[in-house]
Amino acid sequence: MSLDARISDRLPLQQWLADMQRAVDGFCGVSSQLLTRHRAASEEARQVEEQWRLGDRLREERSALNHVIRDLHSLLTKIDALRISIRCTEDFSVLAPAMRETAEQIESVLPSLQADFLTIRHSALDLLRWEKRFAHIEDSDLPAQYRERCGQLLSYTPLFRPALEAMQRDLLERSKRSKIFPELQALLAALNHYNVAIESARGFVQSVVNPPMDLVFHETEQFLTDWDTVDTQQRAELATVLNDSCQLLLYDQAGFRQAVQEIQHPVSDGVDSSLYVLPDGRWRIILAVDEDPVFAELIVTLLRLVPNDRLEPALQSVMDGLYRDFSPER
Repeated sequence: MSLDARISDRLPLQQWLADMQRAVDGFCGVSSQLLTRHRAASEEARQVEEQWRLGDRLREERSALNHVIRDLHSLLTKIDALRISIRCTEDFSVLAPAMRETAEQIESVLPSLQADFLTIRHSALDLLRWEKRFAHIEDSDLPAQYRERCGQLLSYTPLFRPALEAMQRDLLERSKRSKIFPELQALLAALNHYNVAIESARGFVQSVVNPPMDLVFHETEQFLTDWDTVDTQQRAELATVLNDSCQLLLYDQAGFRQAVQEIQHPVSDGVDSSLYVLPDGRWRIILAVDEDPVFAELIVTLLRLVPNDRLEPALQSVMDGLYRDFSPER
């Protein structure tokens, strides 16, 4: 490959950086406008905004977005340089040092990237939930603008994603034909970790732009009784874990299944069990998930909240009650 061809084949990372900085400014500008205008919807809207610290959360979101853009630019620059080098040589021994450095950089940056993704997700979800439940204004177009601006953060996906996927396919194909260097194995593992993190973030953005369903929580009387036995601070922590985990149902099913334990129970033909246990420290939340396509709702029914050492009897009681009418004859 000639020098000119290599240069022209590079990802337009400087243009991406400039466009993403503008996209972040636009997105954060609209979210600030939404908060300012919609807090006037009602006194309750103002009170909840203060309780949820939405102004602080938006500032944290902007900082996290700037960190993400900075870290992604650094990572993508490293990955893209290696991508071009790989296309120019068949000798992986020459590329081994660059592979090792790239893998190490990916693995070192991913934790901070994922932490920033979480900050952004929390802020966006809370703002949207606040607007819908407490601060809705019928004729306001700001929620639609917010979703549109959020979508702009993915504007380069059709260009970057195929290029990085082609790089991985090339590496995998060559690994079948040549000696497997430890550096290559480390690079492939790091790229997989990177892709998982990026896909989760991309899925969340897409769920904001085009909400697939509404997430609805129902509590049983027994769950509310269990809930009343927990102190206030622990309730707040459990509520955060519960909300964060269940939100994954809207855009990251694999992530949800990693966060919970799925409970299998023998039921009759045509009836699916959707029972899960969500762990948090010494506590276990037993919940069921059902989909209502008519009302476009994903319904999470909270069944029990028990200490881990009381999980088995509580789970058996829940299963007996839920599936008594469906259990096969013994």
